[in-house]
Amino acid sequence: KQSKQRSFPRLVCSCLDGEGDDGSLILDLSHTRLHTVPPQVYTPASAQSLQEIHLDGNYIQELPKELCALPLLRVLSVADNDLASLPPAIGGLAGLRRIDASRNELRDIPDNIRSCRQLSVVNVSNNTLSRLPDGLTQLVSLTELYLSDVLLEFLPASLGRLCKLRVLELRDNHLNSLPKAMHRLSQLRRLDLGCNDFSHVPPVLQQLTTLQELLMDGNSLLILPAV
Repeated sequence: KQSKQRSFPRLVCSCLDGEGDDGSLILDLSHTRLHTVPPQVYTPASAQSLQEIHLDGNYIQELPKELCALPLLRVLSVADNDLASLPPAIGGLAGLRRIDASRNELRDIPDNIRSCRQLSVVNVSNNTLSRLPDGLTQLVSLTELYLSDVLLEFLPASLGRLCKLRVLELRDNHLNSLPKAMHRLSQLRRLDLGCNDFSHVPPVLQQLTTLQELLMDGNSLLILPAV
């Protein structure tokens, strides 16, 4: 992990999506040497206005279940902490649009994350997942999925459910093939397969006609594709 820098917390009033000043809040407590989430973050008052929480670069080992009872929360960023898991109650964040839990110690993702049906961006890179969590493959609104350096050795056919994906990052894993079901990713623009175990370019990529960026650096390709 990168060293965690120190800064001061700030609480900022924010207008989101061009709406008027409705009193909604963004809470940024990144790089403040926190070991736990302060209870002031999930008070009844917070539940009425808090839409973004940033807790990056701390030493938090556990997220309280109360954090998952904030009905207006759209963005949850907990990157670069010491989390071994996400709370099972995370499915209660029905309005969540983005989650960044990269650079932690996660071994799995709760299956009921599938209840976060508005999620469009998920970043769980730099964890020890070793497999693609089932719950993630049911998030059919996803447009960006970041799974770099999570010890993946294969991808399930269920990845094909994510037909709205535009960005898929799979760098620094142990992949040597892709499922045929990936042909269903008909909106994919960027695919990063760098630093894996591919010996050839997977044939299914020929069916991804919207692909604009394909990264395969750091593989041992025996056959180079025709340009």
